[in-house]
Amino acid sequence: MNIFPMMQTASLAGQLIDAKASTVPLIEMTSFKPKYNFSINGKRLNRCTPEEEGIPSELILELLKKLNNDKTVKLHSITIARNGKIICEAVSGAQRLDVWKHSFSACKSVTSLAIGMLVDDGILSLDEKIIDIFKDESTPITKIKLKELCVEDLLTMRSTVLFAEGDSMTDADWVKAFLASPTKGTVGETFKYNSLNTYMLSAIVTKKSGRTLSEFLEERLFAPLGIKDFYWEKCPKGIDKGGWGLYIRPEDFIKIGTLIINGGMYEDKRLVSEEYINMATAKHVDIQVESERYDYGYQIWIDKHRDAFLFNGMLGQNLIGYKNNGIVVLANAGNSEMFQHGNFFEYLNNAFSREFPQAREAAPSSYKALSDYIYSLSYYNKKIIKPTITKKLKRFFISTRPTVDYFDYLDKKTFEVNGGENKAVGILPLVIQSVENCYSHGFEALSFRRTKDGKPELIYRETDNEYVIPLGFDIPEIFNLQYRNDNFLIASSAKFTKNEDDEVVFVIRLDFLETPSSRIIKIYWVDENTIQMQQSESPGEDFMMRLSDMMMSEYTEKPIIGTLLDKFGSDYIGYKIEKIFNPRLNLTTTK
Repeated sequence: MNIFPMMQTASLAGQLIDAKASTVPLIEMTSFKPKYNFSINGKRLNRCTPEEEGIPSELILELLKKLNNDKTVKLHSITIARNGKIICEAVSGAQRLDVWKHSFSACKSVTSLAIGMLVDDGILSLDEKIIDIFKDESTPITKIKLKELCVEDLLTMRSTVLFAEGDSMTDADWVKAFLASPTKGTVGETFKYNSLNTYMLSAIVTKKSGRTLSEFLEERLFAPLGIKDFYWEKCPKGIDKGGWGLYIRPEDFIKIGTLIINGGMYEDKRLVSEEYINMATAKHVDIQVESERYDYGYQIWIDKHRDAFLFNGMLGQNLIGYKNNGIVVLANAGNSEMFQHGNFFEYLNNAFSREFPQAREAAPSSYKALSDYIYSLSYYNKKIIKPTITKKLKRFFISTRPTVDYFDYLDKKTFEVNGGENKAVGILPLVIQSVENCYSHGFEALSFRRTKDGKPELIYRETDNEYVIPLGFDIPEIFNLQYRNDNFLIASSAKFTKNEDDEVVFVIRLDFLETPSSRIIKIYWVDENTIQMQQSESPGEDFMMRLSDMMMSEYTEKPIIGTLLDKFGSDYIGYKIEKIFNPRLNLTTTK
């Protein structure tokens, strides 16, 4: 029994919530997402009005209003299709539909399709033992402990293995660590959701095909569906993560959902056998704890009450297919949910869990109302109104002009931190830092300037680098941030607004377009030489508390580690998380 990785995970978690020190990764990043290319490759789906596919525009309009008015949903984008045609696509705020998105655990269902293809090819069977597939990696103890573990047990999350996603950030050889991990429960019976089960399925694809999961699927799935722009993160050994890490555009994910709706067929070509699709979308595990709405199939969630399936990823990445009417919905969001507990599913099922005709009479006025509402949701279609000058700022900055450009008060100035807990403060949201295992080394200063053509910029300086951020005041400015060796596509939105005390606040919002996180920076004037910077992020401490509670629950099941964690109560962890997720730093100008 090897508890060293678990001890390291506990150490890493302790670093992450320590505001006085920067986090040091225990293994270095080895998989770097390439810079996103906006030129859309691959085959596009046809578009049509909802009425052409038998769905009223009023129904979709009502759904969108509910989703966007519910603050717990935090919808980023939604794409709705029927019979392989897109009938609605909408974004909120600074989001874009022409960008690939991190699917998180929703890609587990795609990994399942690769397993189905190997089964269809006759080179893998669902009852094949894992210790037979990984003979070289299995120890004598593994061969005893996991002698009954088979491929189907991985598909249904019934391996009982405790080596989980958090542990993967502390060990470079995930296959060996998985096989050497402690277990809890009965193999083939005890359900325990664990992304490393899916990683092992990815490793099986590599063992059996001689190619990575993404290489295998590029030929067998993505190319036939006309999908060319995708990226799958890899483990330190070069194996695709399988259970998370797939970046794919919403439209392309819709194609995969449509493939399942059609029983493995796409445009008259069979990609997966109907037999495997039926097994994958059938209930194999009766879920009682993780979800009140869904049971579990082969890496696919199965609706308890209707003929529908779900690819589910944390923070609101969801692909839902309704088999009875051919509707597929892909939603990307930035909320705080881990599984399917939000209002999103209730709204969606109330709208689409019914029969629809194949077509209905055109309704131009209803379709226009829907189109107008969709148009209004995007920041790229509206102007931001700036507030008037306030008495407080007049005390700091003397001006006789009737109107004032607030950025003049910041232009050509640098504000440096005055000590404090700044070692864990960084430009990347902490959720991204923890997911990508890429941590800030600490914040030092903010500078402001204009480019030669007058566009405002923020320079955010960390201990080891500085980052230039173009500021979009009217519409968001999209730019690529290279953070060490990784790339992040960001939409920057800036505005001067007022707080409840009628004081001017400079708000900068950085939406990370490929993954559902946002960094919010608020700047307050203290006096003419001092500003206060407050940082927050979305999803923020509420999500981290849920994740912490889940991890604490998992680790209390593990030998020795559970005892060590007993001294950390949820109140203590909540206090530490609040401090690190909402830092306030005083900065003083140097020129």
